[in-house]
Amino acid sequence: MKASPSGAPASSSLALSRFETNRTYQPGLLEANDPWLWEALASGTPKTVPFSLGGVDSSSSLPAHLHVALQGASDVEGVLDHHLRAYVNGVFVGEVRFDGKRPASLEADLSASLLREGQNELVFENTGESGVSSLILLDRFALSYPQSPVARGGVFEGTWGVSGAAEVSGFSSPPPGVVEIGGSEVRWLTLTQWTGSAVRFRAEGGRRYIIASGEALAHPSVSWPMASSLDGVRQADYILVAPQAFLETAQRLLERRQSQGLSTLAVSLETIGERFGGGEVSGEAIRSFLTHAFHHFASPSPRYALLLGGSTYDPRHFFATSRPSPLPALMVKTSYLWTVSDPTLAAVNGEDGLPDLAIGRLPATTVEEASSMIDKLLAWEDTVQTLEGRAVLVADNPDQAGDFEANQRDIEASFLAGRETERLFLRELGSAMRPAILQAFNEGASLMSYVGHGGAAVWASENVLNSWDTASLQPQSRQPLLLTMNCLNGYFLAPTFNSLSEAFLKAEGRGVIAGFSPSGLSLDGPAHLYDRAVVGELTSGRHERLGDVILAAQKAYAETGAMPELLSIYHLLGDPGMSIK
Repeated sequence: MKASPSGAPASSSLALSRFETNRTYQPGLLEANDPWLWEALASGTPKTVPFSLGGVDSSSSLPAHLHVALQGASDVEGVLDHHLRAYVNGVFVGEVRFDGKRPASLEADLSASLLREGQNELVFENTGESGVSSLILLDRFALSYPQSPVARGGVFEGTWGVSGAAEVSGFSSPPPGVVEIGGSEVRWLTLTQWTGSAVRFRAEGGRRYIIASGEALAHPSVSWPMASSLDGVRQADYILVAPQAFLETAQRLLERRQSQGLSTLAVSLETIGERFGGGEVSGEAIRSFLTHAFHHFASPSPRYALLLGGSTYDPRHFFATSRPSPLPALMVKTSYLWTVSDPTLAAVNGEDGLPDLAIGRLPATTVEEASSMIDKLLAWEDTVQTLEGRAVLVADNPDQAGDFEANQRDIEASFLAGRETERLFLRELGSAMRPAILQAFNEGASLMSYVGHGGAAVWASENVLNSWDTASLQPQSRQPLLLTMNCLNGYFLAPTFNSLSEAFLKAEGRGVIAGFSPSGLSLDGPAHLYDRAVVGELTSGRHERLGDVILAAQKAYAETGAMPELLSIYHLLGDPGMSIK
């Protein structure tokens, strides 16, 4: 329909420009709305952030509005920590005071005359408070400002403050239509008029309008879903999830599991994204697929799930040096930080957080790494290895965090009686600790256990072992199962290096055959209960596959009632279908 829109001319419209750069990852700021942040705003050091605007109507009497999302990153007890002042193009526009490591926002109205077409500058001055050192992190900012009613690049988007007749020029031909957005309601306007150089329509105050020329419109493709391995599936004991590019190299592992009596299913990540993620691949889509498989495949439900592919917290490569991230992770917020949780992907029945499938990951970042880890796994099984040989118990120095030596003695007395064991205690060995650990690997242990302090790539504050020590290992007659009841040794999310358990798993012909390690921070008391559950199930003789050990240990640990979140952060880096008998 073409007719003259009714009402008096509408006032100037407002454009909204948003600015955000993901430059620093801060998983320990738990109150942050987003762990990806932009600039550090330290007290005493002004920070300039340039930004660009288009279509500025600097003569308008309507005010512009600045919204800045912030995150406190320092906290001094007893004082109001932060005082931040903001300047636009050299003019003070607003300030905010707030306390601690929490989110905050700076809001400011400013005259449109301060704004420039093209380049502008936003300057932050962190003055701190009471003489304390303050650190604030910039998350993002947005600026609403008066704009000229002219399309830019074939597109116009704006909001009018009051209702009336609006006119937007800058189109070489009539645009296909005008989109009106009000809350969750979106509709095409039919009452519009083309004047030969502009489009006229009635604008309602507070609603957003988008107009695009035919050349500026996106043209989506439409296709039928591809045929997949899920079509006609009725039952599977063992599910392997991998990017399509990894599936060919995984075939020989699937054949091995089939030869051992397991019905198998390989599903590409792309298929899962298409069927369960609305076209997007994500950890949530993987969990939806596993939930579907557990509840809707024929009985018996799937027992084992192997994720073939690594992940990082930077899958979009905000850091140029980030390694590939072929298989997405599911992120969770723990008591201490945001981290990855594969066990949560397998907690598909109820809200108890207890995994219902035995899940593990081979964190390969390339097809070559995937092939190497599968070769290592099959060779281990080909030589009829077991986990019943020599056990090496490594302990950090006892301190306020825990008596790590006592923990290992308890494990030895409770579950390893009559078995060859070796104790490597830092307090006793001192500088000889690293050579002793490497020698224990080289001599072919079947179980390697570490209790103590740790980081993503290290054991103990004395750095008695780290991810790069794999280069010092000799080829081993066997590779052990690695248990690290510490912090972060299973943090395979790091975008530029391998976590310790990950590095030892990837080492060819040496290192470990699988690892059970945390992706987050752990406490000694609950971790020791978990350790007892794992070693108890491992030495019970009741289980034929590694995943069965872990699944039973997770249930046993859950029954203790201690620190439930450990169930979400301790990962099996390895194949849950691995035969251990």
